[in-house]
Amino acid sequence: FLRIGLQGDVSDPRTKSFLYILNILPRLQKLPKYLLVENVKGFESSSARNELLRTLETCGFKYQEFLLSPTCLGIPNSRLRYFLIAKLHHELFYFHAPGQVNQDLKDLVKDKVADKVCEAISSSSEEKKLDQNVGLDCSSKTSLPKGAFLFKLETVEEMERKHDQDNDSSIQMLKDFLEDGNEEMSQYFLPPKSLLRYAFLLDIVKPTCRRSTCFTKG
Repeated sequence: FLRIGLQGDVSDPRTKSFLYILNILPRLQKLPKYLLVENVKGFESSSARNELLRTLETCGFKYQEFLLSPTCLGIPNSRLRYFLIAKLHHELFYFHAPGQVNQDLKDLVKDKVADKVCEAISSSSEEKKLDQNVGLDCSSKTSLPKGAFLFKLETVEEMERKHDQDNDSSIQMLKDFLEDGNEEMSQYFLPPKSLLRYAFLLDIVKPTCRRSTCFTKG
């Protein structure tokens, strides 16, 4: 389903297990009350997804689809994924939007549990304001130490996007997820050869940043 992959969809052998579940679901004597499906972006426009929706409707499930990133919940990581939640009840979800793949959780979730989650994120964000000494690249505005540096050339748009992300107080800083301790970090350093080769692909961040990205082979 990946945009950069083969996009084999239902003909991909790896989809067999998924199609098998869809095949046996209507024949179960007792259907599950709830279902959660997660997949990569691209699944929402696949034949496998269409087959999933047909099966859910046949079984009487109410469902809602989402394209969400961890940043929607205040987590400093951008990884857009497809989600579907379904329940075997007649009542619709509070955030039900038939035929739509929702991409904004805050405007859709209205139930009490979600309100508590949003309140927790908001109160946590208030306590963790962006450090005034943090610049566009999350680095301190103090003078840089002497030595050789590898600078990553970026467009104005890229710099502004990162600046906006690092000033979004609804997202926690990376340092909030780092383990405390005096572990020797040199064992995790990338060799200079790798840095020179992949510098333009790597997302270089610091503990005070409110962003990080994931990437795959492509």
